[in-house]
Amino acid sequence: MMSTIEITRLTKNELNMVDKLILFFYSLYFILSPIYLWSSGLPQISDLSIIFSIIIYTFYRKFTFKITEEIKPILLVGLLFVVWIIFINLIWIFRLQTIDNFLVSTFFYIYNYFLLFFVIALVNHYKNILFKVTYISVIISVIIQFLIYIISGGGDGSRQVGFLNNPNQLGYYSLLILAFLIFFSSKLDIKFYWFMLAMVSSIILILASLSKAAIVSMLGLLILYLFVKNKKKKLKKKYVVCLALILALGFSMYKATDFFQENQLMNSVQERVDSIGEDADDNLEGRGYDRLYDHPEYWITGAGEGAYYRFKNNFELHSTLGNLLISYGIVGLSLFVLMVLFALRNDRFRSTYIVLFLMVYGLTHNGIRNSLLWILLALIASYTIKEINERTT
Repeated sequence: MMSTIEITRLTKNELNMVDKLILFFYSLYFILSPIYLWSSGLPQISDLSIIFSIIIYTFYRKFTFKITEEIKPILLVGLLFVVWIIFINLIWIFRLQTIDNFLVSTFFYIYNYFLLFFVIALVNHYKNILFKVTYISVIISVIIQFLIYIISGGGDGSRQVGFLNNPNQLGYYSLLILAFLIFFSSKLDIKFYWFMLAMVSSIILILASLSKAAIVSMLGLLILYLFVKNKKKKLKKKYVVCLALILALGFSMYKATDFFQENQLMNSVQERVDSIGEDADDNLEGRGYDRLYDHPEYWITGAGEGAYYRFKNNFELHSTLGNLLISYGIVGLSLFVLMVLFALRNDRFRSTYIVLFLMVYGLTHNGIRNSLLWILLALIASYTIKEINERTT
């Protein structure tokens, strides 16, 4: 890896056919990511797309990747994190004489680390073009999913899945897309109406999933973004106008029609929100948190990510950070948190609230396997590269 900064100007007109092919398969990943053709845990069609992009780019660049000094800490800590995961899981495989979920779990972290590295390398090579390609791909992806939701008769109040395997996956995908959109809104010159269409699509899909964690995280993210973190005055004025129009329209419909009372989706969302804390799994034991205090012997180095029969509830801990703690101990959790902090530091901690609300979702779901999260971290960490390149071109 080289630490020099590539400062030559690169525009769309200078992209050759290989560059365009790399970016095409990269962008296709986002469009295909919410389409699962096989069961969860197996590589999906979107993974094949980005693997093509990785292979073409690697040979095109002759196995040479240029990495700036600002990026090295996150890659180093991330590598230590993955090595620690491999080490712990191998120990438990030999100790328990079983590969029960250990190998699959390890593969996810290795794969996602390579994606983190790959996207950082792409940003360093393609600069602002990569940000724009990602932004457009995210918009196309969520609008397609929204159209599928409408065409398939969504809005009947049932938990929607789309082409994913369960409603929570749809909720998390849509929440991650919302996070991408908010991140890009302060980094790029965006077209407001396309941006709003994608935002509204994400919000409706989150509501349609009826994922309580995704809905709560979405509300917190939107409130903080719209009223605190959004620094673009023109954009904020447009938000205020749109919000005022929506509220006026909503109030008029509420007074003149029975739309809100009879709308099945809105009634289902209200019921889901009202039931927070009442469902059987809306407690520490139902999510698997009890193993944290039942098994303090795993706090330091972890129990590995597999062989869940060792615990009272025979399933993984439904938490992002909690699962890291029980599986890889304080060491593994600290390495992951440090990696995230290094990424946020490169963005001057401006995206902290975005990652924070993704972790709020992760209080009741293990969201670390979703590659979109790792790609978002890569883009956040790489924003320093973009700023440097803009100052030198």
